[in-house]
Amino acid sequence: KAAGLNLTSSISSDLLTNLLSYYGLIYKIPAAIQRAEAEFTEWEKDNTYQVTSVVLTYGVSDLRKEELLWEKLLSSSYPHNQEYYRSLSATKNPEMINRLLEGSLKYDWVPLQNKYDILNAVSSYHPAAAFKFLKENYDTFYGLTEKHSLIRKYSAHRVGNLQTRRDLEEATTFLETQNLGTGERAFRIAVDEVSSLLDWRDCCEEDLRDHLLAQSTSLSFIDDTSTHRWT
Repeated sequence: KAAGLNLTSSISSDLLTNLLSYYGLIYKIPAAIQRAEAEFTEWEKDNTYQVTSVVLTYGVSDLRKEELLWEKLLSSSYPHNQEYYRSLSATKNPEMINRLLEGSLKYDWVPLQNKYDILNAVSSYHPAAAFKFLKENYDTFYGLTEKHSLIRKYSAHRVGNLQTRRDLEEATTFLETQNLGTGERAFRIAVDEVSSLLDWRDCCEEDLRDHLLAQSTSLSFIDDTSTHRWT
């Protein structure tokens, strides 16, 4: 139905197609899966074949094509490599997560001023792993640029991606020992937002989930997609 909507100046056909693919893959719609797999296969055969980041991310997270995307990442340069490291961030392989994070410092994948882009991409899917890496390499990141306020603000905002009380407590304990400067306000806001979300989850998430599942068996996809995130 959405594909038949009249387009307005506020949305393009490409954006609409991406959104349909995005939700179709999250909800495991057979037609969306078949199309994504067919397009990824074509892209494997011919690297000039154009595919969306949604398809590449699906290739990583569901088709386990991390090594192929890794090779593409190593053989390309910024900004053309963005779609590769961002898609690779969806990997479920801990080794690949580490390779991405370590590579963000080891390789010149991005310009210095965009050095946190890879951390940001990984944080979208694996916030605890990304923050742990940031904490362990804080001094290195801090020394990469004279604009130290960038890492302070970045560190503060990354708190907002954390999903467990333990991760939040560890991040809070660490950042409270740092001089966040102008990032202090963002840090406090992020902590409050995550704390409120965790309180809600403790109170209501299970009841809401049980209610939705009781209403319709068609919502069974929640089991598979509640933590599935795309860029």
